[in-house]
Order: sequence, then structure tokens, then C-alpha cells
Amino acid sequence: MSEIEVLPSSVLLSSEGICSLYSEIWRLEQLAGDLIDRVQSASVRRIARQIRAGLAEVDVEIVDYSGRPYDPGMVPEVLDIQFITGVEEVGDTVTETIEPTLLWRGQVLRRGQIVVQRVVVPKWGEGESND
Repeated sequence: MSEIEVLPSSVLLSSEGICSLYSEIWRLEQLAGDLIDRVQSASVRRIARQIRAGLAEVDVEIVDYSGRPYDPGMVPEVLDIQFITGVEEVGDTVTETIEPTLLWRGQVLRRGQIVVQRVVVPKWGEGESND
């Protein structure tokens, strides 16, 4: 008969392992928002909440910049800038978070990746021909 091993009260995890885990929690939360079936969506949200609760001591903050005004001093890496034509210049906006930024006690564990949208207002006469 084999001896029963006792589970240690704590385990060492690399910061990369923690980042991967929290990124996947974020992906679960995104998936829950995209699901049409309300029961499935609620189940996925519950799973993500339970995982977060189990990791509460780690104290990692997931930052999703989607919908926020873009500032060049932001932490995440800009993967793409999408230009759209508009009638009024508004500030740049983060339209998509590809990967969330992860913070631990205010320090960046992993830079996120984002897509930014920039409204371009055509100057009077641009694109018109004088024929």
C-alpha cells in the first residue's frame, strides 16, 4: 500500500506561469460575453470567478483598455492603428485588447497588446479634382 502524500500549503509559480493563467481567465471572461446562450455564458462567468477567487492571494490585476481613450504613454503595446474618416477629430480610442495588461501591486507583470482607432478628418478640398 502506498503512502499518502500531503499537499503542500503553498506552491511556487513563475511570474510567466501566473501571467499565462490570468490571461486565460481574461479570455474566459471575454468568451462568456460573446456567448449567445445565457446558461452557457453564466457557467463560463462562474468558472472564471471561481478561478479568480482561488487565486485571490496572488493579487494580480487584469487591465483591459478596450473603449478607453488612447494615450501614447500607456503601458500596452500598440499592434495596429486603424484610420477611419470622420467629420470631427476626436482623440484616439483603444478599440480592441488583444492581450490584457497584468499588474501586481501596481507593477507591470506583462504589457498588454491593443488596437487603436484614429479618426482622420479630410482637409477641405482633399480628394476633389479640379477638372
